[in-house]
Amino acid sequence: MRAQVGSIALLSIAVALSSIHGQSSTDTARAATGQTKAQPKTSGTAQSEADAVRLNQLSQRIDENPNQAFPYLERGQFLFSRGRTGEAIEDLSGAIENDPKLGSAYMYRALCYWRLKEYENVLRDLNKAVELEPSSSFNIAKRGRLRRVLKDYPAALADLNRALEINPRDANAFVDRAYTYEAMGHCVLHFSTSLTDARPPFESQPNEFCQRATSDMQQARKLDPDILVRGAAASITDDPSNPRAWSTRASWHYTNKNFKEALTDAERAIELDPNFANAYLTRAASQLGLGQPKEALATLDQALSLGCDRERASQLRASIFIKLKDYEKALEAASQAIQMRRDSPFNYMKRSEIYMAMGDLDHALADAEEWVRFGPGQPGGYIRRGYLYSQRGDYDAALRDYDRALAIDPNNARAMENRGYVFFRKGNVEDGERLIREALKLDPKLADGYVDLAEIALSRGHREAALNQLEQAKRSDPSDRVTEEIERMLRRIQGQ
Repeated sequence: MRAQVGSIALLSIAVALSSIHGQSSTDTARAATGQTKAQPKTSGTAQSEADAVRLNQLSQRIDENPNQAFPYLERGQFLFSRGRTGEAIEDLSGAIENDPKLGSAYMYRALCYWRLKEYENVLRDLNKAVELEPSSSFNIAKRGRLRRVLKDYPAALADLNRALEINPRDANAFVDRAYTYEAMGHCVLHFSTSLTDARPPFESQPNEFCQRATSDMQQARKLDPDILVRGAAASITDDPSNPRAWSTRASWHYTNKNFKEALTDAERAIELDPNFANAYLTRAASQLGLGQPKEALATLDQALSLGCDRERASQLRASIFIKLKDYEKALEAASQAIQMRRDSPFNYMKRSEIYMAMGDLDHALADAEEWVRFGPGQPGGYIRRGYLYSQRGDYDAALRDYDRALAIDPNNARAMENRGYVFFRKGNVEDGERLIREALKLDPKLADGYVDLAEIALSRGHREAALNQLEQAKRSDPSDRVTEEIERMLRRIQGQ
């Protein structure tokens, strides 16, 4: 039963069908009239044989139906997907000439102009697409994204709100609205997993816009965990030689706990720019995630020599020494991070964790109090403080804190699981078990819940059921902490 928090990085503008980058291009936009039905030139282009066959088929359809819009639209879409933006604009303009009410042609041409950063043309075509298809959440959301890029935040917010009313599951619209709120609130969103220990999750200044930004980004990632990875991948497609694009994707892979992929991308960023300090930080964090703390420590020293963010480095160093069970050095690193930023809830969370590992509940509780003080809107502080109260036997105080956490986030599986365990410890086994099972429905990988159920089964004399729950816990989370909990329970079972 541990409060877990996590956070790192940024997002570039992506729009390719559902997201594309405002990227540079060697193509130039040609006139939309007079040349719209010209065949695109194919000589000198590097395309696969399959692409050449497909392009020939599309061209034949235009020859057979020169006055129909769809063949031009289809070939324009294909050319756009292959990065041949100027030729795509010619075909899409041809489609519009043949059918001025074809909303999808305006949308695709807007995406082409976006790629060329011709934002006036983008807005003109998006306005037309929305006019022709007023119920299309896709069109409205894309216009909202453009208005965000152009820093017209009230108009962007109006479009994104409307798009989400039409389609409440549009993850891209949630991302754009999150960044709109972020700009309006003058705050910064950061991300990580519980192992990153580089920034708190979605840390922001305590104002309404920043809280909305946090909520929207969390919802986007809940709907589509890989949405930010794909955004970074689009940047890599645009410019494979850009180390920042590789480093950004590494960060998002790390956020999703894809440590191997994160390490590969971070090393590619370093290969392209050996002095890119942030890439070294991500490589160190990924090595730690892969169970390589000594390698992570060496990489972290390289990051520091290049002038990386020293607070982040101290946070990560604390995590490395926790993994190495060198708690004195971990405590020193965590305290250094606090000295650098005394109002960070995350820094107090990390030091509280170290004190807990050292068995110093008084200092752990004191840091949990600071976590709550600087992050009153974060459920994690209340969960940690409640856990520490429960360890001291003050179950009523623990329940009050878990209730506060659930008031902030009613679906917080960790708070619900801890609350259930306290009920069990107080003798209310049935309600305790019910809450723990509800928590596992919310988060089936919450290993502590299975350990709790094993303890409940053991209290009833059900040895086999307890062993089955421990096996499930091991499958859910093979971390050292959970393994130690499982070994503790196994010793109890063997003692019976």
